[in-house]
Amino acid sequence: MAYQQQLSQVDWPTTQATVYQVDKHRERSGRNHTRDCYDVQYRYVVEGQTYTGAAWHQWEEIRVGDVFPVKYDPEHPSQSNYILEPSDRSLKGASVYCAIGVGIMGVSLVRILWRRRAKRKAG
Repeated sequence: MAYQQQLSQVDWPTTQATVYQVDKHRERSGRNHTRDCYDVQYRYVVEGQTYTGAAWHQWEEIRVGDVFPVKYDPEHPSQSNYILEPSDRSLKGASVYCAIGVGIMGVSLVRILWRRRAKRKAG
């Protein structure tokens, strides 16, 4: 989930959700490693109305019946989020990729300028 979206949800109220379905599967977590991954579906109640939500690709073991807090949109309670506080993890990842891209562009630019300079000296 994007950091900006998480940031817009900081004031959402919380309630308790109960897991009603868990799908466990194996996913790669490195070149030669796999580990268990859990796709979780949960129910929560707002003002007497029951809603459902999902938490995909969870690395911690979760079981049917487990209870955990979720946030929900007070204007649209069917919208929920199990991420309670914004995480800048996605920003850090994007920054790394951006820096790599700038580095590649910089190397390419230097190579182009170097070739042009070599052509001028030769010609």
